Amino acid sequence: MRGRLAGAIALAVLLGGGARASAEAHPVIGEIVWYQTGAYCTFQRAEQAFTYDDPETWRFLFITELVQEGGITVERGYMRLDGVLREMEFLGRDSTDYGEIRRYRTFGPLPVTVTIDMTSGESGPEDTPYFGKIVAERAGLETEVAFKGDCGV
Repeated sequence: MRGRLAGAIALAVLLGGGARASAEAHPVIGEIVWYQTGAYCTFQRAEQAFTYDDPETWRFLFITELVQEGGITVERGYMRLDGVLREMEFLGRDSTDYGEIRRYRTFGPLPVTVTIDMTSGESGPEDTPYFGKIVAERAGLETEVAFKGDCGV
């Protein structure tokens, strides 16, 4: 069973095109405009303002959702890359002294590998704040964006 966000992404891909990826071009990191996501992790540009009650500020660089697959909870990642909203395969995570590093990869031809270097803040009762950088790499060409956001606990 696919999650609510995954279904919306599939519809968005069917309805809207996007820029074509090229092995000779840096990956372009775009924003997902999604109000009231219900997502597990939501990361925005570091300089972006966010107000819970203002849908115009709900623009994300990276989102994850938790879904049930065969009785197992799986965390799926999503980004807009080269103008297309993409679901990503989770490759793994490593703990660091300051947080963690997560790695994802897009499906299909000309895959983009995404590394998220996350520094954690003080955990609250509902979430943990993070900041750091997202690096998207394809064929040796990288794009880096600073982010802030949070993940549920």
